[in-house]
Amino acid sequence: MADYKIKDVEALTGIKAHTIRIWEKRYRILVPDRTVSKIRTYSEADLMHLLNISILNQNGIKISKIAQMSFAELKEQVRDVSFAKESESAVLSLLIGGLIELDGVLIRRILQSIILKEGMRACYLNYILPFLDRIGVMWLVGSITPAQEHFVSNLIREILIVETSKLVVPIQPEKTYVLFCREGDWHELSLLFYNYLLIEKGHQTIYLGQSLPLDKLELIGDKTNLTAFVISLISPLDDKAQKEMIRFINKTTHPVYLGGGQAKTILENVHITVQVEYVRTLFV
Repeated sequence: MADYKIKDVEALTGIKAHTIRIWEKRYRILVPDRTVSKIRTYSEADLMHLLNISILNQNGIKISKIAQMSFAELKEQVRDVSFAKESESAVLSLLIGGLIELDGVLIRRILQSIILKEGMRACYLNYILPFLDRIGVMWLVGSITPAQEHFVSNLIREILIVETSKLVVPIQPEKTYVLFCREGDWHELSLLFYNYLLIEKGHQTIYLGQSLPLDKLELIGDKTNLTAFVISLISPLDDKAQKEMIRFINKTTHPVYLGGGQAKTILENVHITVQVEYVRTLFV
């Protein structure tokens, strides 16, 4: 079981640390454990309880009323409120709860409901990305297991693939993009999202997926009416990986669009011989 410090709980629930302390003292909503040095520590059950409290409180229910609810009443109220009013904070709290409890039914239901109302693009940008950011916080504090991370990543991957399969590509699309992650980079979600957006715009894509060696990849351009390469760079690049990527970009005669947290590293170091830009410029 994971232990959370109060700052971790603040980051995950959106409730300020001083507010949590006041609620504990005034309403006894939680009685956290304390270390020898008197530092508060919270369990997963404490975190889940605060996530539920946060949802109700942000939807106008007073903390004094929430404090009187049983755990069962609290959970029932949360589900009613969240599916009636899908605020970003409520959705994120429910998604984190689904992650902790490995509740795939809940996570699917939430995301599919949002997609139906707002579309895949809005769902990814406004809900999935913030959710992944929260998961990043949980990684930093050691409160998420590889199994939980794989569970959520594969669930989101499945949803992106299903939604992409619903799109219709023109019989003769004007542009064709090749999408891939470099060798050793297995983080595919952003690449799948780029693939969705390109197909949504009526383009053809050649989706090559995760961990693709760069050697001879530029030959694809000779076999297709290639418009550009789209590369997602998430995993950190060592010196060797940076040099290989820069060599590939300088060798190809096709434009290259880079996305992900490591894109800046390449764009700041590459000596441009072809058009190379951030991937977001494709979707402006």
